[in-house]
Amino acid sequence: MRVLMRVAAAALVGFLVGCSGNDASHAFEAPEGFSYSGLPVTPGTTAVIGLGTLQLVDPGTSAKLVALRVEGDHVTDRAGQVLGVNVYSMAESGGIGAITESSLTGINGSNGWKLKQPAGAVVGAQEPVGVAILVRARSIGSWSSDTLVVDYTMDGRPLAQRISIGAVVCVVADLSQGCEY
Repeated sequence: MRVLMRVAAAALVGFLVGCSGNDASHAFEAPEGFSYSGLPVTPGTTAVIGLGTLQLVDPGTSAKLVALRVEGDHVTDRAGQVLGVNVYSMAESGGIGAITESSLTGINGSNGWKLKQPAGAVVGAQEPVGVAILVRARSIGSWSSDTLVVDYTMDGRPLAQRISIGAVVCVVADLSQGCEY
């Protein structure tokens, strides 16, 4: 009987910890912006794929980013090389869809996007950040990622969260060929 009570108590504690507002697996929400996006480019071009807005589930908290990275079966494919996952202020220029690096400045007469390294960026209720991945196209084929990993600290604790994404870069010889995502 004591064994059953210990198991039940352990299960209850595990449930309560798993439902905590600061649970690492649920600190950030994945809004619709974290969806399937892609871009056809030619070899030598750097593609910038917007991954959406990173914001917290609990508006009363804040998190300090340590690093952002992408994972998936095709992240190391020869067609593309990840140059980094960066953040930017959406309040200044709006969100990034899928563009080339040469289009980062002067889009539609705006000031363009200023991409920054994620380390040290603070995400809070009033400070969501845009997330974009840079991929250098190397050879004909396709590159893709299905997971964004967010390493961050909250209340002084190091945490990590995995968010499903769909980022694709098709490397083609001629842009008129297009690309199927």
